[in-house]
Amino acid sequence: MKNRSISDGPLSAAPSFPSAACESGGRNAARTAGRRGQEWPSARRTDAFTLVEMLVVAAIIAVLIGIVIGVSNFSNRKAALSRAIADMEMIKAALEEYRIQHGRYFGPASGSLVGPVTNISVSGVTFASAMSNYVKDLRLVDPWGQGYYYSNSAAMPFAYRIWSSGPNLTNAADDIESGVGYF
Repeated sequence: MKNRSISDGPLSAAPSFPSAACESGGRNAARTAGRRGQEWPSARRTDAFTLVEMLVVAAIIAVLIGIVIGVSNFSNRKAALSRAIADMEMIKAALEEYRIQHGRYFGPASGSLVGPVTNISVSGVTFASAMSNYVKDLRLVDPWGQGYYYSNSAAMPFAYRIWSSGPNLTNAADDIESGVGYF
């Protein structure tokens, strides 16, 4: 009879034994113990992520998104506040030029004037048209869509007040004021 080797198939005279990795109790012993170098199916897959790992990654991504949104909202509020202050400073500069030319701030000869600069006028001259002679591209609406407020009294012709109602759009403690003119 002819000598057969292990690789000759099921009719071989020599029994098939697990590999050395299996005998030594190695980590992949169950995988390499098959005949002819075939792997036996493993009870556990090691090439995929677990549910816990996926949940941890999702939680980290959610926290990062929350931080980014919070920082961008803060930046937007700061930018709007800075723009409002800069706009009011431009209105103040226009009022100063108006005072130099006319000897008083924009306002009535008698009584007082209070309201959004987009709606007020004196003797048919609107605030916007009076100030446009002194500052180009003057913004009269704050970043929140409301007109800046202006107050002037004939009793105090060298004083005025400019303010914005702020992000909550009501006259309250969060109003943004650019200061008061000369008294």
